[in-house]
Amino acid sequence: MEHPKSTFKWQHFEPSLILLCVRWYCRYQLSYGDVEEMMRERGRDVDHSTVFRWDNVIEQDYSCLQLDGTTKK
Repeated sequence: MEHPKSTFKWQHFEPSLILLCVRWYCRYQLSYGDVEEMMRERGRDVDHSTVFRWDNVIEQDYSCLQLDGTTKK
């Protein structure tokens, strides 16, 4: 799937890490703090408020997608 470049413009972290955090938050119903802790365990310093902002941006840009990757009609 091609990612809109504007979504990740000026981001400090790699797009794959951003999508991973948002995917974990949405799919497993984790808290932003849980995602922050999981990233810290993996050697990445990501604040929970950063995950919150990523979630809001990704949710807006990909609002047409369903969890299984198909598009809404």
